[in-house]
Amino acid sequence: AALRCMASPAKIEAIALGGGQEVGRSCVLVKLGGYRVLLDCGIHTAYTDERCFPRFELLLDGHVTGSAAGAGGRGGRDGSSLPDGDACSLGVSSKPAGGAAASPAGQQTSPYAHCVDAVFITHYHLDHVGALPHLIGVLGYRGPVYMTSATRAIAQTLLLDYRHVMVERKGASMYTEKDVLFAMCAVSTVALHE
Repeated sequence: AALRCMASPAKIEAIALGGGQEVGRSCVLVKLGGYRVLLDCGIHTAYTDERCFPRFELLLDGHVTGSAAGAGGRGGRDGSSLPDGDACSLGVSSKPAGGAAASPAGQQTSPYAHCVDAVFITHYHLDHVGALPHLIGVLGYRGPVYMTSATRAIAQTLLLDYRHVMVERKGASMYTEKDVLFAMCAVSTVALHE
């Protein structure tokens, strides 16, 4: 007689916020067992406007659209200490460019602050990590971000170089250098297969 599992299987939902049927802005929201996890946070390098980013508005309840989605607003960190690392030792404060170190009483926190339970970056390519400074520094995400130490080291260099190229050659700036360094300070590194 065959064994029969009495528990119902967990429902997994995957929503492509970018990267579906294209190369660029890889970003998938996975919902499982009440958790919401973002796999990758990439940029589409062919665009120099909002089209370069994943559809972050889909992370919000009610799917806020238009300028409200982009105005999450550089909200302050929740006061937790920054992880150790080279970006953090460069003197980058615990506030993103244009934001406050902590949200004063009465100031609205970003709707993106805890829109997912965690972000996992699979590797350092821009189409997988390039929008992370925007999500953290501009939109105000304040949850955990995980990647390997090798990915973090290379991603930081690539993001700073990408920003420099965009500003110098194309006159476009999706985020500031401080946004890049602030995003890297938010990263917790994990070992391979951890």
